[in-house]
Order: sequence, then structure tokens, then C-alpha cells
Amino acid sequence: MKLFFVCGLLMVFCASLHAQRSSRVCMTVRDWVGATIPRAKIKMVPKRASIFRKEYRFVTDDTGSIDVEIIDGLYDIEVKADGHKKMKLKSAHLPGDQRLGIEMQLKSAVPPHQIT
Repeated sequence: MKLFFVCGLLMVFCASLHAQRSSRVCMTVRDWVGATIPRAKIKMVPKRASIFRKEYRFVTDDTGSIDVEIIDGLYDIEVKADGHKKMKLKSAHLPGDQRLGIEMQLKSAVPPHQIT
């Protein structure tokens, strides 16, 4: 009886693994004038957490971009960078087996008339 139970659990587990698809996310972070922001911090939190849908954290490269693969689903995306206001994108749908390009433009933490 235990053997049937274990086999059943393995079948459900394997089916759920197979159902997971990945999305390719290409994101560029820019400032208020359009220049890219290197080393911006990006956090992607799934709307429905599970052992397969985890929180992702990335840092943009020298060109202000990331190009990553994650599990498909709905995510809240948060972007932070020094000297800029934090930006949030709620319930972004990242479809499976597709490439998604996202441009995020952060506002300066200092009002433009005070920048010299």
C-alpha cells in the first residue's frame, strides 16, 4: 500500500515539474533622461509562491540590463537604484516559452531643478 502511495506522489510531483515553463526576461533600467542605470537592483516576487515559484533577485550589468530565464507566472517587480526612487510593477504576467522585453524608467530622488 505504501508503494502505491509513494508512486502516486511521484507521479503528481513529476507532472507538476513538467508543467513548469520558463520565460526569458530582458529588462533595461533607465533614469529620467533615458540613460541606462548600471547596478540597479531588481526583485521579482511571484504572486503565488510555491517550491517552484521563488523570489528572484538580479543586478543590472554595466549597460543597465539583465537577460534572465525564470519560471512563468505573475510577478510583482521592484527596481531600486542609488539616487533614484524605487519603482514597482504589480502583477506583471511573464508567459511561458516566450521572450519578454521590459523597460523601467526610474525617477530621480532629487528634484530636477536641484541637479547641477
